[in-house]
Amino acid sequence: MKNTRVSVPQRFQAKNAFTLIELIVVMSILSILSLIGYVSYSDNIVDARDSQRINNLEKLQIDLKSHKQKEGSYPLPISPINITNSGTVIYQGTLTDSIVSNVLGNVPKDPRTRNWYWYGATVNRQQFQISLTTENNGSPKAVVKGDYKSITKSLFPTLLLAVTGAASFPAAENTGKFILNGGDYNIPYDMEGDLVSYTGALTLTEMMNSDSWITVEAWGNYFSCAEAYEAGRSMGSGTYQIVNDSGALVDTACPMDY
Repeated sequence: MKNTRVSVPQRFQAKNAFTLIELIVVMSILSILSLIGYVSYSDNIVDARDSQRINNLEKLQIDLKSHKQKEGSYPLPISPINITNSGTVIYQGTLTDSIVSNVLGNVPKDPRTRNWYWYGATVNRQQFQISLTTENNGSPKAVVKGDYKSITKSLFPTLLLAVTGAASFPAAENTGKFILNGGDYNIPYDMEGDLVSYTGALTLTEMMNSDSWITVEAWGNYFSCAEAYEAGRSMGSGTYQIVNDSGALVDTACPMDY
């Protein structure tokens, strides 16, 4: 019996393998998709950590104010550094689980660096600030919150410095290292957990006058010398930051007694 051979048109013949070019194209597409997925996932993780930091800050503020209501003052930071300026002392340290308080419990840490958050209080422990670093999509930024209000022109714009150091030192030698919540050049710590500070020659006065690019939430909101004195914020005679009728801070000369 004669064998009959059936011819299959070429367009119906199956290919045995991909060509090299086809493989390269497929691998490139997969690499691009993987990269897009990784970047999107990383961004979401960073955003989640920053949200956690802000939530931690808000919780700590509430707990600190509850502590003050019960105890009459805010707690001292742990292992505080005493910082002096114009004879005024502030205490800077950290908020940790070691703080003795019936309110402050399970004190949170930075979700990435595992650092405790920076914390500062005035000498009478009636005002405070907390500071942390957000990742801010690759451009770390300081965030400073609290109820501290600076009143005199030459006094601290904030209670916190991006430094550790001796048990006591004058702020005048470290004015370029104030943590400012609107400035992107000065943060409490980097994302490796290391302390970071600005080392330029920016003076305290320059920082306080740089409101076009720095927002210092802690600036005073008193409308007269008398109001500042009545609030117990008298620092003696000098130039005070007073809010005028237009809502702007202006330098105002206040006498020793009003």
